[in-house]
Amino acid sequence: MRLGEGHEIREVDPAGWLAAAEQAKAEGFTLLISLHATDDSVEAEEFTVDVLAMTVEDGPRRVCLRTRVSKAGGSLATLAGVWRAADWHERETYDFYGIFFEGHPDLRRILLPDDWEGHPLRKDYVFPDEYHGISGV
Repeated sequence: MRLGEGHEIREVDPAGWLAAAEQAKAEGFTLLISLHATDDSVEAEEFTVDVLAMTVEDGPRRVCLRTRVSKAGGSLATLAGVWRAADWHERETYDFYGIFFEGHPDLRRILLPDDWEGHPLRKDYVFPDEYHGISGV
C-alpha cells in the first residue's frame, strides 16, 4: 500500500494490535478511515488486516497499522474502544472473512443475514447453489 510522503505503514504483531492502535491515537491519529482484511490466495495461511487512521493536525498525515491473523481461527483484540468507528468495520470484517475480534461489544453479522453460512470474501468460499429458494447460480 502506497500512502505518499509523510505517511507510514507500521507492521504490528497480532499480540500488540491494541497497543499499536492506542499509540497511534495518542500520536494524534484520531480519525479511523478504514479497517479491512485481505485474503491473498486459497493457499495463504493468514489474512492481512489493515487499519488506516488519519490526523489533520500540522497537515494531513496517515498511518496504516498492518498485521496478519491465521485463517484457522485466528483473532485480534477489538479496537472499538480506541476508535468508535472500528465497531462497524470489525463487524463487516467478521461478516465477510470470519475474523473474530476479542472483546467486541456486539460482534455479529452486519450485512449478511444471521443464517448465512460462511464468509464470502474468503478465497476458499464456495457460493451456495441456493439460499431460501433463491438460485445462487
